[in-house]
Formats: sequence, structure tokens, C-alpha cells
Amino acid sequence: MTGFDLYEKAMALLGEEIDGEAADTAAFRRSSPFLVNLLLADLAELNEYLSGHTADGTLRVQQIETLSDEIPAVPLVALGAMPLGLAFYLLLEEDPDRAAFFYRLYQEEKLSLRRNYMKGIRHPVRKIY
Repeated sequence: MTGFDLYEKAMALLGEEIDGEAADTAAFRRSSPFLVNLLLADLAELNEYLSGHTADGTLRVQQIETLSDEIPAVPLVALGAMPLGLAFYLLLEEDPDRAAFFYRLYQEEKLSLRRNYMKGIRHPVRKIY
């Protein structure tokens, strides 16, 4: 999935489709790689865990440079949380109340992914009393 694909999904969530295609603005073209990179940084830990790259304990935050770049995220993150997060960022300045709705959905999706896919490690508990 590319940055353009992510944008189209976010615009569809916002109800901004024009003839089946997402509306395109110059302002988004300028700011979108930055917004997508914010999402990638926020979702880096979850994305690394789901992709299986956490064995060495380092966190890799990959970025895009243009909208035609592939989004470096596993499908669960790219198709689930990222469109909601991008919809939040796109609405933040224009309609803060509606943006808050998408932010809540974004946070709930992140929590759901964590709850369903990030499993804890059990350690024995030592009695100390």
C-alpha cells in the first residue's frame, strides 16, 4: 500500500470522495509524508512486534519520502489504524470535534491490536515474604 492508497482510505472515512476517487489537494501533497511518518513513529513498536523484528530489542522506525512510496507497515497496522490516524490529522485544524472522534477510533484500534496480538511473557513469581 502506498501513501496515496492510505490517503484515499482516510478521505473515504471522511466522506470526501469525488466520483469514487479521493479528493486531492496541494496542501496534503506537501504535508502528507510528514503526517504518515508521524503515524509510522507512533505505531513503530506495534508494527515491529507484528512483523517479528523485535528479537534483538531494537526499534526500527521506517519513513516514506513521497506519497508513491510503499508504507513500511504490516497490513493489520496499515489497513486498520493508519487510515484512522491520518483522518484525525487531516481534520485536526479544520474540525477539531470531528477530529477527536477519529482520534478516539485510532486509539481504540491501536489498543485492540495490542490486546489481540501483543502477548505478554509469563515469568515465575518468587515469594518474598
